[in-house]
Amino acid sequence: SSDVCSSDLKAITVEAPRGIMTDKNGIKLATEVLGYNLTYTDTTKTSTQVFSTLQKVFKILDENGEIQTDSFPLKIAPYRFEFNSSDPKVIQIMQLRFLKDRGFQDTILKAKFKNKKEADLSSSETTELNNVLLKLTPDQVYTALLNQYSVIKGISSLHIQESPDVIRRYLIVKDGIKMNGFSGYKAVSIATNIKKNTAFIFDQLLSRLPGINIDNQPMRQYPYGQLGSSVLGYISKISPTDQAKYAAKGYDTSSDYVGTSGIEAAMESNLKGVNGGKEVQVDNQGRVKDELYSKEPTPGNNVQLTIDANLQYATESALNSEMKTLQSKGTVNGLNVSNATRGAAVAIDIH
Repeated sequence: SSDVCSSDLKAITVEAPRGIMTDKNGIKLATEVLGYNLTYTDTTKTSTQVFSTLQKVFKILDENGEIQTDSFPLKIAPYRFEFNSSDPKVIQIMQLRFLKDRGFQDTILKAKFKNKKEADLSSSETTELNNVLLKLTPDQVYTALLNQYSVIKGISSLHIQESPDVIRRYLIVKDGIKMNGFSGYKAVSIATNIKKNTAFIFDQLLSRLPGINIDNQPMRQYPYGQLGSSVLGYISKISPTDQAKYAAKGYDTSSDYVGTSGIEAAMESNLKGVNGGKEVQVDNQGRVKDELYSKEPTPGNNVQLTIDANLQYATESALNSEMKTLQSKGTVNGLNVSNATRGAAVAIDIH
């Protein structure tokens, strides 16, 4: 139509269901269920009301016992960075990536390197730049981001108690908007895997929540909880240090999950399906008004293990029971076993 412009067009990734994992007899140990995700899409219009919108959103989440998505590595009380690694070198790389993604190098390049671009720096100059960045304390970075995103100014108009925890909730979303802006203004995750009833409440209030949407997304579920968890492993968001590797394989590094340990990691290429996608027109509220193109996702392959789920359950239960018995004895053969936490179980064919 005549009122459609290029900014109305938006590409949406449709995530492929991950393959399921079963034991040798077909008992499902890892499955996919349909989850409800709460997202926010930033547009010229929705951005003018983002703080008042989030105030309403947070109230509904809190009243319904939902948890806000929080993968933001900058924490408070005390101020600190928390990255998903124990390797000091990896942590340093992730901290530098965090700072550079948010433009903290710009003022340093201007002041110390005559406004050179980072790509034009020599090896020694790059090292100097990185060292200056790493000297920035977490509280300095935090304060700078609050200013960069005008968080305090935005919250002050809401007339609410501006506690540090409350301020950080808004900062997390504003940071997500900034980071997703580099990927064609993708929707920001506000809360994942919310309850169906909560999703219904938001559905009824969408007209009063500009930019807010409820999206369906496949979610990983382990029907038997911790059973075989050391073997099955787990999935997680793609870490900043691995983004280039997975991007080259066609992953959407802003939203895809990957196997991080166990079978989930070892069989990643089998379990991971092929994402689909849509090209849609969105209105000024960031909501889909017309679908122009659609490609269905291809589910991942299923993986059957040689584990017997019943035998595994019996073995883990026996081990847990024996460990508790051992701990209750306090001392065995002069050895303090009250805090014993490790053991092994062996299955033997008694015939």
